[in-house]
Amino acid sequence: REGGVLGIVPVTIGLDTPVAKRGTNHLVSEVGFSHLLSLIEKDYVKAAPKGHIRRVNHGFETLEGRKTYKVESILPRDEKLGYYCYRMMHWTDYLRGIEVKSEVFNFKDELQEAYYYKDVNGSPGFTDADFDPRNKAYKL
Repeated sequence: REGGVLGIVPVTIGLDTPVAKRGTNHLVSEVGFSHLLSLIEKDYVKAAPKGHIRRVNHGFETLEGRKTYKVESILPRDEKLGYYCYRMMHWTDYLRGIEVKSEVFNFKDELQEAYYYKDVNGSPGFTDADFDPRNKAYKL
């Protein structure tokens, strides 16, 4: 829901409309760890057996007090091969082992999209009721 005047009246919009996508490359349903990992996995599974992927280790980097390990993945710079991107920068939380930041570069080596996950709670304590659409506590 929007803030300010636009947030007064709830409006239903399609997930694939320009308003919902708001300048991104993905639908709102394609945001999060799962989507990011599937993007990475799809290209790695295809590229690794062909020797198409090169990894460059950039060492440790601190992001907002969090120790991360930075790695660059480079694929062939040929769109016809069907890879999602030319290269991708990965920042993995050193203690938790989860990717907390990513930058995706297109075949012109321009930043195409970026992900940054802050304040990730690894054990939020959800129950089955938290995922039940009939849960009256959500007042939907």
